[in-house]
Amino acid sequence: MPLRLEGQVLDIAVNVRYVLDVLQKLSTAEMRLEMTGPLKPLVFKGESDDNYKYLLMPVQSK
Repeated sequence: MPLRLEGQVLDIAVNVRYVLDVLQKLSTAEMRLEMTGPLKPLVFKGESDDNYKYLLMPVQSK
């Protein structure tokens, strides 16, 4: 999957089932993932669809 990164690199842990859920729901070929910190919520948005937003909370990994 091609990726364009803006900002600093963050290490995060999420439940992959929820990521698969958002990928199946988005009806666009491109999406945007916004996050501000490793334990802050992630927001998935369709690049061409402002009506759909998916909020995903990361989990703490050890």
